[in-house]
Amino acid sequence: MWHILGSYPFSQAGLHKRYEQAKQLLLWESAGWTRKDLKNLAKRDLQLSDFCIGSQAFNLLWQDAYATQKPSSH
Repeated sequence: MWHILGSYPFSQAGLHKRYEQAKQLLLWESAGWTRKDLKNLAKRDLQLSDFCIGSQAFNLLWQDAYATQKPSSH
């Protein structure tokens, strides 16, 4: 993860950017995405910042990932 975050300066703004990216990576991983998935996104010229964490799309992704881990109560 640090090589991804390493391009930001150690200024207050740079540290805040590192923190935000680290938080996003953890959110993606908690949704079931692996580092390999993220690298595949990068190969398609997509950045994590293209996806708004908390957006409807991410919430649906998270729900799908969660649903695959928990047996259905139906």
